[in-house]
Amino acid sequence: MLKKSIYLISTITLSFTLFTCSAIAASSSELKLKIDGKMLTSQQPLMIASSVFVPVDTVKNFPGFRIEWDNQTKTATIINTENKETIQITAGQTKAYKNKRVITMAAPLHIIQGKAYVPFRFVGESLGAKVNWDQKSRTVSISTNQPANHNNDNQNNSLIHYFKSIHTDVTVHGDDIRWQQGNVSFTAQLTESTGEGVHESDKVVSSMKIQSGEEEYTPQLESAPLRINSLSLSSAHYLAVDVSDHEGTRLIIVDLTDGSYKVLNQLQKSATGSNSEKIDAYNWSPDGSQIAFGIGNLGSSYIAMYDTKNQKISLLSQQNYSLITGLAWATDGHSFSFIAEDADSVMIYRYNGHKVAKTGTISEKDRQELINNTPKFY
Repeated sequence: MLKKSIYLISTITLSFTLFTCSAIAASSSELKLKIDGKMLTSQQPLMIASSVFVPVDTVKNFPGFRIEWDNQTKTATIINTENKETIQITAGQTKAYKNKRVITMAAPLHIIQGKAYVPFRFVGESLGAKVNWDQKSRTVSISTNQPANHNNDNQNNSLIHYFKSIHTDVTVHGDDIRWQQGNVSFTAQLTESTGEGVHESDKVVSSMKIQSGEEEYTPQLESAPLRINSLSLSSAHYLAVDVSDHEGTRLIIVDLTDGSYKVLNQLQKSATGSNSEKIDAYNWSPDGSQIAFGIGNLGSSYIAMYDTKNQKISLLSQQNYSLITGLAWATDGHSFSFIAEDADSVMIYRYNGHKVAKTGTISEKDRQELINNTPKFY
């Protein structure tokens, strides 16, 4: 009887394994992999639970990326040699380490038939690359954005050396507000205004919920915003939430490791000692540890930067730029360019890591591309 039971269990286990492998093979047979515009045929991606995985050796084909594999612990350490970002993931574990900081993955590294497979989107986006999925052609692609020349300041008006950040639009269906990028999702609810709020808007954002892997956070703001404008996820596991008020906007930075948050308007006071009224264009640095933005009151805008490590804001210039409409970091991770507009002109400025300087006018094509690379704000 025992022998029959063991035989039956072994048969079921083998059948399940064969079924699983067959299912993975069937869903993955037509997948294609493209790296910086070039098709890679030597490595076959796999589709596992609606996520694309690639052999860990594939990372060696990403320009500027390096891989270290510990066979004893089944741990992959992947380094972006361009921005020095490092991520460490271990088979069977949803917790990963980015620059020794714990972050959560939606799916772990898998060992399949003796070969290690890593979650493609998680690894790429965590190390500052752009990952895209084309459902029609079943092609997953990665853009590593390696610049041709970091040191040529004459290329300030050319956007090819800019870090291409990934932005997912907020969707609104009735009173439900939703946003998702990777394993991080945001939901909010609109409800009828009450009290003095009725004079400002019919509805307000009454609740917000952030889901990061298995963790769930519910930020509680002092006053309910009228609208969620945009969200932007940093590669260092911070989430920027841009919201509209009756007059002005706020930018909230949420630490996805513990749910704590900072409202940047409250960290930068105006000349009268009150909170700054609005945030203009903003964007994360390639390593995700800093966010640059325009801040001021209605009719003014100053360029500033928030450092998540020391949790402080630095004003980078005393000049009033009126309205900052676009901002993009260079791939070097130290400098960025931004567009300042007023009634008479549209100018582009560059912060080189030490000071801000005007670089001249900008073509409409480059202006639009830079703005499109900036999270939406109002």
